[in-house]
Amino acid sequence: MPKIVDHDSQRRELAEAAYRVIARGGLEGATVRLVAEEARCSTGPLAHYFGGKADLLVHALRHATAKTAARMIEHRQSARGVEGLRCVLREALPLDSERRAEWRVWLAFWGGAATDRALAREQSRRYADWRALVVALLREAEQDGEIQPGLDLTHEASVLLALIDGLGIQAMFERERRGASWQEAVIDRQLAMLVRGNEGAVAAGKKSGRVGAG
Repeated sequence: MPKIVDHDSQRRELAEAAYRVIARGGLEGATVRLVAEEARCSTGPLAHYFGGKADLLVHALRHATAKTAARMIEHRQSARGVEGLRCVLREALPLDSERRAEWRVWLAFWGGAATDRALAREQSRRYADWRALVVALLREAEQDGEIQPGLDLTHEASVLLALIDGLGIQAMFERERRGASWQEAVIDRQLAMLVRGNEGAVAAGKKSGRVGAG
């Protein structure tokens, strides 16, 4: 009886191996040979499942995004509106070792996407999906009367995405000064500014007064 091979699982395992290699050494260090060694296989399966190194790298980026998305979906099922948004935004920040590894991969891909069209398209798709999720959560918050009515939700979502990118970059390069509590405090303060009538802004500002320092 012929052996049944789960091709999707095989592809995911190889993409996970590429993800780990990139997290350690960046895109330039992610050679097919090193990825094969990480996956404990020959280079043959990589050639079989991917149309070259560029295709492998795109799948590694998708794998990194999927790891974050899976955590966000869990929150999405248990929280909505402002609280759901807070949970989802925190999952996109480098708050622990797992998420810092994801950020090392994203930073590597940002650099590559500046000159590689395939990576640029993948990054654009990732941002479109990310923005759509944030808009959906903002719309829920608006429907529930949690945030100010009449806001341009796409604009507010773009502001939040830009904030996450800025916080993540600072946290990755200034880890001692920009730890998890500081990142979370900045998010809480920004969300408080969206709350209907800004009722939460003063409280959030007092709670996270260290946000304005440095």
